[in-house]
Amino acid sequence: MSARTQRRQGNKGKSITCVQVGANRIFKAPGKVNLLPAVREAVQLNQTIIVEGQMLATLHVLRLIGENKADRLPPLGTGTNHSQWQTMMENCYAAVSHATGRNAQNFSAVKYPELAQTYELYKQSLPPGHVKPTRPTWLKHVLKESASMSQVNAGNHVSANLLSQTRRYLAWKLKQMEYMDGLAEAKQKSWTSLVLWAATTPDKTASDLLPRYTSLQRPSAAVMSDVEALITSVKGQIGPLPVDEDNKKKHAGKYLPWMLHMMTEYEAADAAAAAAAADGADAADAAEPKHPRLFSILPQIGNRPNFIHLGNLGLHR
Repeated sequence: MSARTQRRQGNKGKSITCVQVGANRIFKAPGKVNLLPAVREAVQLNQTIIVEGQMLATLHVLRLIGENKADRLPPLGTGTNHSQWQTMMENCYAAVSHATGRNAQNFSAVKYPELAQTYELYKQSLPPGHVKPTRPTWLKHVLKESASMSQVNAGNHVSANLLSQTRRYLAWKLKQMEYMDGLAEAKQKSWTSLVLWAATTPDKTASDLLPRYTSLQRPSAAVMSDVEALITSVKGQIGPLPVDEDNKKKHAGKYLPWMLHMMTEYEAADAAAAAAAADGADAADAAEPKHPRLFSILPQIGNRPNFIHLGNLGLHR
């Protein structure tokens, strides 16, 4: 039983009162040192670094997967060693910032050559005159908390988006089949649900599940063959099966290559459409169903500074 479950059970039947307290009241208590300016400074510095660090981390994941080096990524998920992903994020924060203060330590390209290679690519996208944000030594514990939370956020992002994005992808692929494109929208959705179920469950095929969808009729053998081929293709690439809540949480990182694969197909479709248009192809002949919009395989952080995660060590400056 987890500590959270024990705490919840212990609180059953108890009366709990919540009191809303503003930051000014906490940090400006009479007779106490005013910590609010320091907290605001930490929030601003931390936010700038983690925004850039998250972009570098996303690029790093994309590069390694694209170069068939996904095995070099740190594991991601509740069933993995969290410290490895946290270390990667701390290195990303260090790479995009400049350390200042006592015992300052900057990013070591020699110690982390793969990330250093990604950072060289990242620098090419920066605007002229870009200056690295400063990273005071006293901020390290705040950044450690942010790096720790990034592992949780990344896992939750994959878990929350994997099936919904796969459903959109399958709907797009099915609409490219002439038979499916001619069906009513409700039946198209039913076929998408059927294919998603079969593609994310071991030992299930479209033929096995079709009798459960009473509104659907069995199409021709050629169409069924195409549907089964799509299911087999997805099963071979998506990641651990079945794609249930347990596997999504425990092995979130193993689904990242599939999420990137979907986007590369979308980009390839855009390139093919642009090439067809450049060749003067008839718009009606060249048109294909519009693919779903692109998405980020890792969470992206907004520029607006909102908060920081403070542990006991983070309060020391």
